[in-house]
Amino acid sequence: MHRLPYSLPKYLLSVACALGALSPLAAQQATMVRMQRLACHYSPADGELVLVMMSMSDQTHPQRSFQFRYEMEVVLEVDAERRTHVENKNLKVAVIGDMVREIDRQYKLFRFSLAMDESSSIDDQSLREAREAISKFFTRLPVAYEAQIIRFTNVPEVLTGFTNDPEVLLAALNRPRAGGGTAFYDAIDQAMTELQQSGDGVPLQFIVAFTDGQDTTSGRFADFEQFRSKVEMVTRREQMPVFLAGIGAEVNHQLLERLAGNIGLYLPLKSLGDLDRLFEAVTNAVQKTYVIGIPVSSSLRGVKTVFIKRRTGEGHYDTLQDVPLPPECIP
Repeated sequence: MHRLPYSLPKYLLSVACALGALSPLAAQQATMVRMQRLACHYSPADGELVLVMMSMSDQTHPQRSFQFRYEMEVVLEVDAERRTHVENKNLKVAVIGDMVREIDRQYKLFRFSLAMDESSSIDDQSLREAREAISKFFTRLPVAYEAQIIRFTNVPEVLTGFTNDPEVLLAALNRPRAGGGTAFYDAIDQAMTELQQSGDGVPLQFIVAFTDGQDTTSGRFADFEQFRSKVEMVTRREQMPVFLAGIGAEVNHQLLERLAGNIGLYLPLKSLGDLDRLFEAVTNAVQKTYVIGIPVSSSLRGVKTVFIKRRTGEGHYDTLQDVPLPPECIP
């Protein structure tokens, strides 16, 4: 069940391209790109379709166009003969960026695994800079999250379960360093596994990771192509974006960019001192993301497309985004 925060009586809670580098996060063919689908879920028990949509324009940006959350309406389309209009009052709309108060920690709107490189090629000063950037990241995020930390050297090491307790995360972050090789492939694989096994109920899940060198010690994959193939399969099936940074001259940036592919973001960075750019991109993306709960009646089973509209007057609407649903989201 995807529990959305809302208040009575309105049932509402009051990365365009992140840093200009975010590639499309879903393989949808839309004629307009004002919102991008990050994930979707259908709950038969609740009769509710949940869309996770990131703003891609000023028209839908939750801060630049604040009233949009109150003007948003949707049309559910099964086929040319079966369409239903759902008014704003019947939607549940949450903006992840609004979740900044301590009381908002009770909500779980996104979950992520952070995989960090602590191999011996990273000197102590650079590691301190990286940990400081991660610490700032956790304090700047909207608080309706669950996160875990995985560090990797010769092997990946899961430092925490999923939690939104900053003290637990910061304590894990500042453990004595390990040192060793670079099991980057195995760390990403572990992050995917952890998220897959974390249970349902959270609308958006993703991976954040960085490395400063080529993989040297992973044992789960024969080569990069086998690794990339699994990442592509799992992230698409699970609707799990990957936010990734490769740092320095030793990284094969072309390979890592392929890894992010069409369901994530890749940033080539000169040094760990630039790592804030990765975390700023992630923060910008989640802050402008909507979680939309849409009631779906039994007569609308088989809905294939959702049209996001803005009410412009009595009986008048602008269509802002068409959202084709992947098979796993069709009621």
